[in-house]
Amino acid sequence: MRINSSDTIRGDFTVPPDKSISHRGFILTGFADTGSVISNVLSADDVKTTYEIMKRLGVQIRGDFEKFEITPGKEPVASALYCGNSGTTTRLVSGLVSGFDGAFSFTGDRSLSRRPMKRIATPLSNMGATFKWKGEAGYLPYTVNGTSTLKGIHFLNEKKSAQVKSAVLLAGLRAEGKTEIIEPVQTRDHTERLLSHMGADIEREGNRITLVPSRTEGIELKIPGDFSSASFFLALGACHANADITIRNVSLNPSRTAFLKILEKMGADVALTDKTDDIEPYGTISIRSSTLHGIDVPGGLIPNMIDEIPLIALLGTFAEGRTQVKDAGELRFKESDRIAMLCSNFRAIGVEIEEREDGFVVEGPQQIRGGKTDSGNDHRMAMLSSLCGVLSDEGVYIKNPECVSISFPDFFSLLDEISG
Repeated sequence: MRINSSDTIRGDFTVPPDKSISHRGFILTGFADTGSVISNVLSADDVKTTYEIMKRLGVQIRGDFEKFEITPGKEPVASALYCGNSGTTTRLVSGLVSGFDGAFSFTGDRSLSRRPMKRIATPLSNMGATFKWKGEAGYLPYTVNGTSTLKGIHFLNEKKSAQVKSAVLLAGLRAEGKTEIIEPVQTRDHTERLLSHMGADIEREGNRITLVPSRTEGIELKIPGDFSSASFFLALGACHANADITIRNVSLNPSRTAFLKILEKMGADVALTDKTDDIEPYGTISIRSSTLHGIDVPGGLIPNMIDEIPLIALLGTFAEGRTQVKDAGELRFKESDRIAMLCSNFRAIGVEIEEREDGFVVEGPQQIRGGKTDSGNDHRMAMLSSLCGVLSDEGVYIKNPECVSISFPDFFSLLDEISG
């Protein structure tokens, strides 16, 4: 696909529902004591994978992505579970089934099969589940032998991963004794919010989360717009010389919005309005063309904007001075090695960028010449290359752009609409 430059960016729109909350909506309600209603669910490949897996495990789900009615299962049906490209599905469902007797086999596509899984296997094994690796230890495919006699543990979330934390919490719901999780830095807290509203005995005090074995009740949940999806348009608005964008009904969960702090630190003309408190807070974000300056990104913000970090390289390209990201080595274990892919693609379109083991450095301002990029079948990389095309001199060709369907099937049509 070729993305051409545009003289003007104008838009007032919504973005697709939040992917992280959509996953958790299905998984956390699937084996509650009573039924749930979930509306405004993301209709994208990764979430459809979770939807299919929960049905395979015995959950009754009726309706469509506008509104689903969920009748919980009593116990998961031992199954072969294909997780596609979704790390969230794999890790959270592994935690869920660890607390039930039975054998559950997990497989995924080629990309997912390269992503590390020992990070969940270690704590879940310490709780009493058994992981059997079918190939290389620590990677898909594997089988989880769950047990109804799990034990609560004290767990340090060293990877600063919300997925690992969530897997342990899901297992801890049915474990004997309390489960404690220590977070060096708070990660996205969608799981804790939902569990609390579903009646679980869960508390946070400082950097410590404590969960007592709990039964949960059903919930009515309306999912707000995905902040990560919105962030791509926020970055475009800040970098483009003639832009004015308003995005409505976007999730404003504080554990997800560190990228807003980066925009503010770099001098972006960004504003929040209409903030509404709910299970998940949401509101309206507006941004206009901005005069940006480079920054050293604080390491403490990294876990709460892991999907948005590549956008900082784009901001740095148009900012005055040096922009540096470090402590972001986790990017190498996403759908692609996002540090390597980012730097390779930027160089291919005329941007000078220095690759570091745990991040990157870019000196601005620079102009994007244009050229050819490769998404690596990573939806975030395809979306980033698209922004580069709109901001370039000559346009950008993207290899394998169709992977945006993982999180944002209508991304290209919306980009086309606001860029004329």
